[in-house]
Amino acid sequence: MGTRTRTSAVLALALVAALGSAGSALADPAPFGRTCVLAGDHRVCAGDTLTDRVPSWDGTPIDVDVRIPPTGDGPWPTVVWLHGFGGDKLGLAQQTAEYAAAGYAAVAVSSRGFGRSCGTPESRTPDCARGWLHVADQRYEVRDIQHLLGVLADQRVTIPDRVGATGSSYGGIQALQLAFLKDRVRLPGGGYAPWRSPAGTPMRVAGAAPMLAWSDAVAAMFPGGDFGDATTPASTATRTQFGPRLASFFDLITTGAQVVNFVAPPGADPTVDFRRWLTLSGEALTRPDGKRALDELYRYRSALAIEGGTPAPLVLAQGWTDSATPVSHALAVYRTLRARDRRAKVWMTLSDFGHWRSMNKRRTTDLVNARNLRFFDHFLRGGPAVAPASAVRVYRSDCANARSDGPPIDAGSYEALARGRVTATRGGRLGTVTSSGGLPSIARGVDPVASRQHCTTVPLRSEPGTAALGLRVQRPFTYLGRGVVRARIRGTGGPRGELVARLWEIDGDRQRLVDRSVHRVDLPRTGEVRVELNGGARRFARGTRLRLQLLGRDAPTYEAPDRSFRIAVSDVRVDLPTRERDPGRALAVRPRG
Repeated sequence: MGTRTRTSAVLALALVAALGSAGSALADPAPFGRTCVLAGDHRVCAGDTLTDRVPSWDGTPIDVDVRIPPTGDGPWPTVVWLHGFGGDKLGLAQQTAEYAAAGYAAVAVSSRGFGRSCGTPESRTPDCARGWLHVADQRYEVRDIQHLLGVLADQRVTIPDRVGATGSSYGGIQALQLAFLKDRVRLPGGGYAPWRSPAGTPMRVAGAAPMLAWSDAVAAMFPGGDFGDATTPASTATRTQFGPRLASFFDLITTGAQVVNFVAPPGADPTVDFRRWLTLSGEALTRPDGKRALDELYRYRSALAIEGGTPAPLVLAQGWTDSATPVSHALAVYRTLRARDRRAKVWMTLSDFGHWRSMNKRRTTDLVNARNLRFFDHFLRGGPAVAPASAVRVYRSDCANARSDGPPIDAGSYEALARGRVTATRGGRLGTVTSSGGLPSIARGVDPVASRQHCTTVPLRSEPGTAALGLRVQRPFTYLGRGVVRARIRGTGGPRGELVARLWEIDGDRQRLVDRSVHRVDLPRTGEVRVELNGGARRFARGTRLRLQLLGRDAPTYEAPDRSFRIAVSDVRVDLPTRERDPGRALAVRPRG
């Protein structure tokens, strides 16, 4: 071979090597144009500076991190993790690392108006001019997430039809809405459009695991009205009752938002009058501007308000002991979907898990998270299906065990959880509840913001302006589900009244709150009232003393009544669903409350 020929061959080999090297470099995943760094069992593709933020669909810069499996060039099934109120992407590092190690592209987003997504003062560059939070609005925060996932699909990081979403509280609200939108986006004017990546690729949510999410924003802020487990979601226009505001919880959020969020200046954006919404009073709800605010909250921040289509498969995690987003929110979604189709792909995990007053034992939360991961493995990666017999999984609340809530109770449906019930009745007059009744010290002791944990006890005291019914457990049983209190009432004053029910467990001269709820009562009124408790999963031993208490106020948890009233209570009946098939006469009325 001559010199010229050898030189040509060497150059050809060098060119092939160079092209091969360039091809390998191009094949390396680069989410949002970033270099990914190996971190043990996964790779981190972080955005560490303000210039690393990704412009959303309207140009607002969003702070986002991506973690991917340790090897491979994608695309991967993708799960987006969404933070709670007051958080940001940094608090999701452990969760996204675990998912990346398990074979997913895992995305952590700081929602619009939080963290470096225009939330902190130093992050508010000129492109943040209108980057304020919109309170989990489908047209803004939810669409931001859809846009980011579309960009990752165009970059061959995300498989477009294998997208999952999860998160707790504020993040759970967004995950639930993503599931109901599934393959659509919500436009600023309120209409819907197909979800497409920036390059035009069809996108779809294949499964979502919302935790501690509201299904209806109005019902979350004003519990005790005519929202319930009805299979037909009610718009604000068709409702006649709104309960008292969940005061302490939303007061804290309102105060905190002024410190850690970018909130729209007063009058700047009528679609998100954040300060006013979270402090609306009962009187304001009756005025036209109050009704418009409620409609804005329901229409664009409630999964049940999303019209048309079949939601993506869901596994809902909710807490029995969570006063902020009680089990009723998960049940409303579950029953709505199953009313449409008895084979709807919806599962639930219910436990002592959630916002303040829930214990959130590490063992229990680990089991909830493991179930969610198995759910994603099935719907995003084709793994084994969730067993039909465990479609609904429940963990009991156990104050005697600091580590675990014990083995799960499984059922094929929510209706199959309770196999019996215990009933106690008390005829005749029980007492009169008043708008000023109860002791403030006891109310503070069970306020979710002030007391934080439901296993703590408060003194057993006689409370003026309340009515109480003493109960004793004669045979052991497991309270499992939502208890119901029925009574005859004669109410005067108002016109807005409320009836609060608390179920206590008595321990000597102290008491522990087992369950509660609040119910709006329009006055004057004479007749029967039905109050459904938030729900519980508790085992009661023989000899346990219980106490049903009825009140006309439960401030600071719920906003105090703005008008005085009196409600005479008689002919009380308590029904508690049980796991046992035939509990018999397990619950007896004590002669004195």
